Amino acid sequence: MFVLCLALMVATTGAYASLNRGTAARAPSPFAFNVCVTAGLSLVPPLAGWFLEDAAAWLSATWFAALACAYSGHAFGVRNWGSPMSRGVFFYSLRQFPLAARLRPGPGAAACAAIAAVFVSGWMAARLDRYFAGGERFTIYLAGAGLLLTAAAVIGAATRISLDSDLVLGLILGGHGPMSGPPPDDPSMGPRRQRPATASRRPTVVLMVVDSLRPGNMSALGYHRQTTPFLDTLISGQGARAVPMAFSNCASTETAYWTLFSSRRTRHLAANAPCLHDMLRAAGFKVRFLLSGTHRHWMGMDYLYGSDYDTFTDNLNDEQLVEHAGKLPAPDEAGDFLFFHLMSTHMASGCEPPKMWKPARNRAAWLETGAPDAEAREQILNHYDNSVLQADGYIARIMETLRKKGYLDDALVVVTGDHGEALGERNSGTIGHARGLYQESIQIPLIVWDSTGPLPETAFLADLTDIAPTVLGSIGMVPPSSWQGSSLFTPPGRRSVHTEQIKHSVGELPTQMEALIAQLPSGVFKTMRYRQAGREVLRKAFCLSDDAGETRDLSGHLPPGVEVEMEHRMREYHDQPALAPHANWRFLERQG
Repeated sequence: MFVLCLALMVATTGAYASLNRGTAARAPSPFAFNVCVTAGLSLVPPLAGWFLEDAAAWLSATWFAALACAYSGHAFGVRNWGSPMSRGVFFYSLRQFPLAARLRPGPGAAACAAIAAVFVSGWMAARLDRYFAGGERFTIYLAGAGLLLTAAAVIGAATRISLDSDLVLGLILGGHGPMSGPPPDDPSMGPRRQRPATASRRPTVVLMVVDSLRPGNMSALGYHRQTTPFLDTLISGQGARAVPMAFSNCASTETAYWTLFSSRRTRHLAANAPCLHDMLRAAGFKVRFLLSGTHRHWMGMDYLYGSDYDTFTDNLNDEQLVEHAGKLPAPDEAGDFLFFHLMSTHMASGCEPPKMWKPARNRAAWLETGAPDAEAREQILNHYDNSVLQADGYIARIMETLRKKGYLDDALVVVTGDHGEALGERNSGTIGHARGLYQESIQIPLIVWDSTGPLPETAFLADLTDIAPTVLGSIGMVPPSSWQGSSLFTPPGRRSVHTEQIKHSVGELPTQMEALIAQLPSGVFKTMRYRQAGREVLRKAFCLSDDAGETRDLSGHLPPGVEVEMEHRMREYHDQPALAPHANWRFLERQG
């Protein structure tokens, strides 16, 4: 009976904490289903302990501790990105816990204490049941588990809840749980499949994305500290080109990657859109993904990568990327596509950088603690600059490894970021990414280098959708008609960029954010609009040409011609059919 009471308490508390903003009250069926399933399964360990008497208490304690970890992970995920955990993210996060605990010892100690308390409670409940219930406890456990699981089955059948969408069963069975999936299909495009393609050139295509990399902190792009010595040399001495102003179409990795690979803007993303690696694979290229961080079970990105590749390795850190680059086979005559994702500039990389600039402390130490003061901002900036230098060093080592193996004899290399990173420049809550659409969050570097000779000038303005067309154009392939980007080397280049994001804050409704950046004859202008539940809560406008830091809000004071043109371009974008404003939109719809 004690185990049953503890199971109901843990399941109820954990499910409620793991659902966003009172979803349990608005959608009681998933909540009740999870409580019944979890409480019912919690009676299985003591049932097994009936046959292994001495193990009953330890089995129950371990199960309850595992539940505490799972529910905590789900609650953290919903709190920060609006979607529960997947199995891959869950285990990756557990591996990063020692670093997180060192950065924030208070919350780390509290988490360990809470899990230990649940473990002890589970052990004591099983021991007390054995002492007080005696021979009756088997009947109690069996009846209780039967009733709870039957109730869950009835709820699931009545409301059509799938087992893999449950908070606990989703992790056990499917690995994804209720984490958001991919964007929807676009019925106008048909199934995503390889189509025969040819290329007039078969180089090694190397695409490197550095997570959370800000161009404003790179010496290669004008920063006063020498944070990118390798990329400095690549641009100044080896003919690489850097786009003056490039943007992410979304300040979160999963959506940014869909825009990069499928060359479609955020609200036009479709799971069946042909991607860059699909096109290269169809042309005979070898396709290899070497990824720092967890990707396969993150926000439906396994659908993005697909299953037709020669190598797919994730859950690495950046040091391991260098090691795996050294294990690559010799270049293929038909061409190679090598994709590297680096995490050095991401606060959760698990690999702290050397302290070139001091004092330095990981910005994760200030998350959710309010606006940092001047001293804290100095430490955050120094740590970030150290991590940029670290990332540049890893890029240099990977490139040297590829050079020794012959991959760079004929190579096209693109170095970029998936989004930017806020370092506390503004008010509370502006540390990290996916929290706003100011320049520090959405402006990215975009550098292209060709080992066979100098490249022409790039367009002035670009976004992630332009990378895939640039690659195909450089090797003589025709981009699919569904792609919305254009080659950086094809005049006149784009004149505007649109970026969108859904922001999640504790205790607030999700905020739909969008920004338009346009290159006009009188300068580069930007408008930002944030909405909650269809109501506008923020509107700002800036002239980036003379106010790169966005310190002067020009809302209502833009030149008349500029304001009319910006409104026209925003309306033109909105008039296009929207498939998915954000990759986790489907989760928000289901839960809200």
